Order: sequence, then C-alpha cells, then structure tokens
Amino acid sequence: MTTVIGLSMGWLLLAMTGAAIWLHYTASRGTSAIYATAVVPLALVSGAVTVIVFLSMQRWIALSLSVVVLAGVVFTQFPLWVSQNPPAGQRFTVVSANLQLGLADVDDLSAIASDADLVSLQEVTPEVYARIMRSGLADRFPHRYARPAPLSVGTMILSRAELRDEERIPGTAHLAARTQLPGASEVAVLAVHSAAPMSGYAAEWSADLTAVGGHLDSITTGPVIVAGDFNATFDHAQFRALLRNDVVDAGAESGSGYQLTYPTDKLGGIPLAGIDHILIRGFGAVQVTSRNLRGSDHRALVATLVAR
Repeated sequence: MTTVIGLSMGWLLLAMTGAAIWLHYTASRGTSAIYATAVVPLALVSGAVTVIVFLSMQRWIALSLSVVVLAGVVFTQFPLWVSQNPPAGQRFTVVSANLQLGLADVDDLSAIASDADLVSLQEVTPEVYARIMRSGLADRFPHRYARPAPLSVGTMILSRAELRDEERIPGTAHLAARTQLPGASEVAVLAVHSAAPMSGYAAEWSADLTAVGGHLDSITTGPVIVAGDFNATFDHAQFRALLRNDVVDAGAESGSGYQLTYPTDKLGGIPLAGIDHILIRGFGAVQVTSRNLRGSDHRALVATLVAR
C-alpha cells in the first residue's frame, strides 16, 4: 500500500511539473490558465519532490524522467537569475507602485521614491491624487501626467525632468510620455496597468498586453522605459511577447531573480507572483528590488538603471 501511495504521489507531482512547462510556453486563454501560469515557479518544488520520491523508491526510469522534467522547469526560470553586466555610467532609479484603489500610504510611497527620477503609479483615485499633490512627492517631482479615476483605472507618471507628448493609449489605463533621464535625452515612457484577469476579463487582460506591444512597436528607435502592473508574470507567454526589438525585462537583465509583488494582503503578507515589471530598451539594469508599501496589496518595484 505504501508503495502504491508513493508511486501515485510521484506520478501526480510529475504531471503537475510537466504541466507547468506547458503553461510557460502556451499563451494563456482563460482565467484559470492565467492564474495557474502565475505560479509556475512552484513547479521547482513539485519537481524536486518528485525526484526525491522516485529516488527513494529506486524507480530508475521514473527518476530519469522526473530529472528531465525538473531540468525543463529550471530552463524556463534560468533567465531571471543571470545578470547581463550593465555598463558604467550615471545610475538612476525608476519606481513602480500599485496604490490599491488609492489606499496606499502616501508617506511610505514618498520614502520609497525618495531617490527616484521617474515613478509610475497605478490605481490612482482622485482622493489619493489629492494626497500626493499635498505631499513631498509634488515638490520632488515637478513634472506629472495623471489621469485619476475611481477604483482601479487611474494612472500617473511623476518625473524630475520635463514630460512632453503625453497621451493615454486608447481603450486602456496606460499613459505614455517622453522625458529625459541621466545619459538619455529622449526617452519614451509608458506607465502600464493591464486589466486583472478575473473571471470574464481574460480577453481584456490579453488586449491590454497587446496594446503595450503595439505601442512599443510604434517606437522604432531610441530608449524606452515601461513600468507598471502588468498583471502578468515572466511565465506568461503574452508578457514575454513584449520582449522584442531589444526590449528586455529589467529584473531578468540584472539577474535579480524572483521579485514577487502580489498579493501582500493575503497569506500572511507573503506575495506569490511577480506581476509588476519594469521593461527597458537602451538601458542596462543594475538591480531590481521590491519594497513593502503600506496600505497596498502590491510591493513597489525599484529599479536601478544606467544608460547604454
């Protein structure tokens, strides 16, 4: 009986680990698949347990298969941990933060963004916008482009340098502008907030990510920074499709590993998914970290960058 239970558990875990590889490479079409793909890294655990189970039972063929499948999962995650060695130059900071329906602590946000040159904010309600304008953030970032809105669709860009060519991407909460950053005089900026893939909204989620890709395709040359809540992880094929034309994920570029940002209001405050990102072109990434933001269900993302 013990052998039967052990084998059953081993094969079940092996199937789950193999499914994670399939989820990584297949574009998610429904809410269940989108959510399952968000936790693909957990397959590293299930794969390791599978190897231990079959090794302890001396099932050599099953063990060999489980090692191959585990190696497949490791291969999908490997790019997140390998630094591309950023160039020398003046470093600067970009911050992205989801304010959870405007409930985030503005003083805490101000502390996180104290050294930032550019900030992307999501879920900017009229109420939190008013608090931001009364805070030190307004003095620190004299150039701002904001579209406050109730609930979750408000977005804002804050910059130390002048913003110009501001526009909202039609049909989305994404905001675009151009600015200057240390070492780069003409930078295209996009603040992103893709729809959450809740039941019935998978198509909107996919359309919002497609809109990001379309906007990036329209910027054929020059440096780019895209920062925000994509509601997608590195394992979502739709997200990785954005990494084209020399656009890279700053976290992967810097080898910063897993930057899990959501949710922080459940499971004892331990986030399970890295759905906030900073994408770059024409910049090197030194480091990407996440910071706890009081009042929000997301951790803020902080990237140290340098112009190429």
